[in-house]
This record gives sequence, structure tokens and C-alpha cells, in this order.
Amino acid sequence: MSRGTGQQRIVSAGHRPAPRWWSAALGALFLLPNAARADDVPPPDPPAVPCPAMQQEPFPTFSDPPNLQAWTRKDLPTYWPLPPCVHWGSKKIDTLVALAGVFNFPGGADDILRRFAAISGWRGTQYWSAGDGRSEPFILAQSAVVSDSDDRPRPDFTLAELKSRRPLYFQQQDNRSTSTVTYRMRLEDAGADRFVVTIENVSTMWLILPILGPGDIRVTYIVQNIGPGRWGYYSLTGVSGARGHADSVTSRAVALYRHVSGLDLLQQAAPPPQ
Repeated sequence: MSRGTGQQRIVSAGHRPAPRWWSAALGALFLLPNAARADDVPPPDPPAVPCPAMQQEPFPTFSDPPNLQAWTRKDLPTYWPLPPCVHWGSKKIDTLVALAGVFNFPGGADDILRRFAAISGWRGTQYWSAGDGRSEPFILAQSAVVSDSDDRPRPDFTLAELKSRRPLYFQQQDNRSTSTVTYRMRLEDAGADRFVVTIENVSTMWLILPILGPGDIRVTYIVQNIGPGRWGYYSLTGVSGARGHADSVTSRAVALYRHVSGLDLLQQAAPPPQ
């Protein structure tokens, strides 16, 4: 993962895969410009994911501003195995974005996990739109729903529901797509000082035409205590079935990091330094 004193600009190549999640759930990728990488620049190393079972170095460097890195399919080794704490299945990944940040928070893991359970609170999350050149909300509407086949709105999830580790579902309307997208959220692992959450789209994303199918957007969030009042935040976003626009995925990954860490309550989103 890239290191530096400021937020790192992503490195991508040619026409690449596009993002869209959640996301946590991301916006339409085809409207934003691509970033290109010169042919003589070697691809970045595969992502270092903080899965304790891996017992390998280097783990990502948590930092503020966060460390960021992007990959396309051709940047990754042909048989790059998913880390054991990333539960994504076997779909090929076209665009991959990793973020490792750090923030101060006096509470415990359950208190941060409640920010995932309170899914309606993600509405209005600000991101930096490179296409529009300004900070603007990318999650226009978001609410918990009964199930993947029953889109009736329901109250936000409780911490107990999330900690049951059963799949929970929510719908999101972002500022780029022309459809509401249903996502599945599941707590994969939880302890006193660490948790892992996975979010995946279970319905098609449309931009007039269908652009991303079910399972094409996957995000894993890892939050762990790294010292008194200090928390490391790691997100890994994978997008399949679309090309280009890693900048778009990165902007949304930063926005969700700001929301979970509480930074979006203190300041507006800003463009990454050139």
C-alpha cells in the first residue's frame, strides 16, 4: 500500500474496471474520468490485508490522511488468493481499492459497529466529485429493508441483529445511478477490539442500462484497536464486470472512511492532493 505524508493518488491503467458500492455502495462509474498509468511504471504490490491468520508482513500502514492504493486485474498476480478474512467468493476482480486510515475514538468496538448498524445515517455522506469539482452527497437515500426479496423499509439494524451474523439488507440510491440498489451486510468476525464487516450488492445497478450485476460490488471493512483511543480502519473494495474509473471508487471509499471515523461531522470532503 502506498505510503506518504498525504492522501495518495491512486495508480491505475488503461481501461479498467469500475467501482460501485455501498457502500460502501458506490456511484455510477462511467461518468467520471479514468486515471492512466505510464507503461514503464511497475504495478503495485498486491494489497496487504490485516488478517491475523495470515501472520505475514507487511500489514498496511494505518495513517491519517489514509494510505490509498488501486489495482486493476492486470496489476494483480494471476492467482492472487483472497486473504482469509475477505469473504468474496470466486468472481474475478476488475478494480480493487484499498484504504488504511487511523482515527481517535474513546469508545469500544461495539460503539463503532453501531455506525454500521445505523444504516440510515449514511444518507447524505459527502464525497469529492472529480467530475463536478466539488464536495457533494453521493448517498441520496438509504434504509434498511426486510429482506433481499422484500423491500419494505424497516428501522435501522440493532447491534444485536448485526452481531447475530445473519445477513441484513438495505437499499441505497446514489447520486449517479438511475436505480435503487439492494445490498447485503454481514458481520464476519467480532471481538472486544476488532471486527470485520462485508457488504455486497444483491441487485443490479442501472445507469439507464444495467452496468453492474449482483455480486459485482464487494467491500470488506476491518476496524481494530491499535492503541489507547486509537483505531485502525481498513477497507478493501472489489468491483467486477466494469472497466475504468478507479478514481470514483477511491473517492467513495474515502467518504465512507470519513463517515465511520466521524470526520464527516467535522469537515467537508476535499480533493486529494495532486
